[in-house]
Amino acid sequence: MRTSLYGVLLPIMTASLLGCFNYVPVDMETVPLGTEVRAHLTTEGRQALWARTGIQRELLSGTLMEQRASSVVFWVRSVSGFESDASFDNLYQQIDIPRQDVLRLDRKKLDVFRTGATVAIGLGAAGFTLYNALKGEPGISVDGTEPGPVDNIRVPFLLVRLFLPH
Repeated sequence: MRTSLYGVLLPIMTASLLGCFNYVPVDMETVPLGTEVRAHLTTEGRQALWARTGIQRELLSGTLMEQRASSVVFWVRSVSGFESDASFDNLYQQIDIPRQDVLRLDRKKLDVFRTGATVAIGLGAAGFTLYNALKGEPGISVDGTEPGPVDNIRVPFLLVRLFLPH
């Protein structure tokens, strides 16, 4: 019995979609400076941001740099992945948003359950793959028509040679 590639990839893709983080709402006054946050903007705030910077987003993700009486300053990636001198650089800009334009701030938080589920599914898929690779079913002959002796077992990055009498 051959293991379908989808039988292994499906659990891994599902696990990666689970992710290991959530966003939780935080109080703007209690967030330490330098924290990575996601700001939800009002409609007026989005329109003003687009008029000033050309950035059109509902959520503004970046680093909280400063809190003023009437505004909040974020350090935001504006352009990513352009090539300069054989390396990839990101361009960032400092954006000043009026406090009344920020509906709420969210902060990334590690989700222990999702992380555990991701690790468990990944280990299960790896174990399943290893079990199927090593369980010792007969191989296929050179022309692919008849079962033949198992000469070697291939595991990714590992080759185990078995010397069996023919």
